[in-house]
Amino acid sequence: MDKLHRPKKAELLLWLCSAAILCTAASWPGTLDRSYKGEGPGVTAEPEPVVVTAKALVIRDERVLELPEGAVLIVEPGKRLAAYSAFAVVTDDARSLSLSLEARRVASQEDRALGLSEARQSGSFALMEAALTGYAPEPDLSQAEPLFAGEAGLLCDGADGLEQLGAEEALAMDAGTLRDLLGSDGEETPDLRLITGLRWYCAAFTSLSLETGETVTLRLDGEEFTARVERSGEGVLLLSGTEGMDRMADIRKAQAEIEVP
Repeated sequence: MDKLHRPKKAELLLWLCSAAILCTAASWPGTLDRSYKGEGPGVTAEPEPVVVTAKALVIRDERVLELPEGAVLIVEPGKRLAAYSAFAVVTDDARSLSLSLEARRVASQEDRALGLSEARQSGSFALMEAALTGYAPEPDLSQAEPLFAGEAGLLCDGADGLEQLGAEEALAMDAGTLRDLLGSDGEETPDLRLITGLRWYCAAFTSLSLETGETVTLRLDGEEFTARVERSGEGVLLLSGTEGMDRMADIRKAQAEIEVP
């Protein structure tokens, strides 16, 4: 009978090295895949963003526009006014003028079915005719006295008594003042507002400390904005931005969600 072959040390070492190489090759694709996904060595996973919620107050440069008796709006809220353009007129027959303006609006509706629905609900023959024909005569404003805003801005309806706050008050806001404003009951009125500033401010009641000039994501009432950190510390985080003023126009007090990348 032949004797069993006993491997020498060199052969045994060669066999172990070969096995190690084969194991490494088999696992290499998985290692690459995990590293690419940030799960393995060689790549550091990006940190999760920090999200903080806080009570917040929105401040804009704005003022109240009071309408005298007999005044009729000729510009719809939500529109931007040019400097020294008329936004309303005063007339002795406000009812007729209002009906003429409403007929023009209904006639210009792109959704004809919606225009007909509004006209039927009003019960007005003039509005029904405007909705059916898509035409209404231009209102006669020759005898009406125009009202001018005096400066350019975004026309909005509804005031809350905090229109006196502006950029100066926002930049000087402290925790005590912010707490009082958030806890106060606003005096809401149907008056018009004119937002004259291009930058809004959001003062959040939080101890979160961030670098001035840092960019964060701000969420208010289901709307999302890009905001700049103006200052932080002592219980107040002040943010500002210039995008989405039309979406920010009706927000005053809200629960803010601040996402820091």
